[in-house]
Amino acid sequence: MLLLAAAASAGLIAAAGYGLWPQGSGTGPAQTPATFSAQQVAAMGLLTTECQSLKVAAGTLRSKDGSTLVVETAEGKQVKVDASAASRVTRQVAGSLSDLSDGTRVMVRGEGDEAGETITAETVLVAGAQMKLPKLPEGMGAGIASMMASRGTAMGTVGDVGSDGFTVTGTGGTRVRVAASGSTKFVKQEQARLDQLEVGKYTVVVGTLNGDKSLKATTVQQDSLTNGARPSLRNGFKLPEGFGSGGPKDLPSLPGNLGDRLPRDLFSGLGCDSEAIANTALNGTAL
Repeated sequence: MLLLAAAASAGLIAAAGYGLWPQGSGTGPAQTPATFSAQQVAAMGLLTTECQSLKVAAGTLRSKDGSTLVVETAEGKQVKVDASAASRVTRQVAGSLSDLSDGTRVMVRGEGDEAGETITAETVLVAGAQMKLPKLPEGMGAGIASMMASRGTAMGTVGDVGSDGFTVTGTGGTRVRVAASGSTKFVKQEQARLDQLEVGKYTVVVGTLNGDKSLKATTVQQDSLTNGARPSLRNGFKLPEGFGSGGPKDLPSLPGNLGDRLPRDLFSGLGCDSEAIANTALNGTAL
């Protein structure tokens, strides 16, 4: 449903983030967080996750001093981050068609044809091994994937890479040919050091809260390709207008019990997988 919403609302910033809804719950080390109420956490400008211990600071990196970072959230709150024990630090950088090979996972955004068979790519997000591509709710398979392709969105595994593009195999075995050109933007994620992070760039930190309200980072990810872009991230999910009454007329009818299976939170299904959570918060700027 989250992907259906993305297809129905082209350009919706949350589409890429929600598109990282994983195939199964992640796992992570058990951690004991500092005790703060939901109101206190919200007042700090942090997002909560379904994992009790993990909180999210997403916004502009304002300063860095060794392993100490300061992230300013979209609400204007400054969060002090201790990144000395972060298990993974990554940044998004420019990629190219040569980064693709058979089996590489991608998310594609561009202009699709009416049949949902071809997409002229504007942006291709090269998914790292830690990125989880979505699993559509039961009952929403190949037909939805084809409809999404007709609206310019595809995600899945790469095959048949050539000088002019590649094929994406997605849900239900659907195959979409993606045409790439010199104007296609490729984005990939690479391992980074803390000293490579750039002040002024959109940065996501996932970690546990200390008693002094600082965030002890588990994962730090940065989009180094944009200048301080700050998508509006929020907990909770609201369906686009029209879905409550059966959906826009050009969309297939939805299973009657689908509403009971819709995630109601931005990070639903991610468990304590801090990298999947960070990816969800980060990739709103990638597609």
